[in-house]
Amino acid sequence: MARVVGGRPTQVETGQVLATPGAVRPHTRVRATLRAGAAPGEGLQLLFPPGRRAVDATADLPRGAGAIASDVRVEVTLNLSRPVVCEEGTDFSVVVQTGDHIISTHRIGTGRVAGALD
Repeated sequence: MARVVGGRPTQVETGQVLATPGAVRPHTRVRATLRAGAAPGEGLQLLFPPGRRAVDATADLPRGAGAIASDVRVEVTLNLSRPVVCEEGTDFSVVVQTGDHIISTHRIGTGRVAGALD
């Protein structure tokens, strides 16, 4: 855990990235190899490195593809609901989260970022 000098604990959230300005850039659209069941326009929840909140996303499937079986790897474009700092080679999990106060996370697939699109 890092201590931010001059800041208050309420100004820092779990999962925030501390870096020099310009060293990293968050993205909202990425190309990724996905291995999880998905259907066109279906919402997904992604977990990037452990300890971060899930990110809602939609996947643009390859042209002509219907639903994707969970045992097939396919390259997709992911549209993330909020900016996430990730780079080529970053692994993530595709999850389902349930519950209101106590959140249960079930992993249903995996993926790897192939490149940023924004």
